[in-house]
Amino acid sequence: MATKRNSDIEAGALKTIYKGMSLNSGSTGSGAITTAVDVKDGKIIRIRPLHYDEKYDPKTFNQWKFEARGKTFEPTMKTLQAPYDLAYKKRVYSPNRILYP
Repeated sequence: MATKRNSDIEAGALKTIYKGMSLNSGSTGSGAITTAVDVKDGKIIRIRPLHYDEKYDPKTFNQWKFEARGKTFEPTMKTLQAPYDLAYKKRVYSPNRILYP
């Protein structure tokens, strides 16, 4: 599965949708937004984790940081993706997908 880079995609044709993908995403109030889905002409180009520092300055987050045993620990600036998020593109365009109920 080859993915396209930003330089390969024409300006204005790419649209990023922020999606909360979870196993219970059909219910009301399901999980937080954790994924950025890049779409071009109605087709999924790539699925990537949501980076918090795309829109906001990390200094305004007032994030935690602590030191223990000579190491410094602090949170990452992106979400972690579940395995089913990573396989979602394959699932959508699979030839074995049931198209009608």
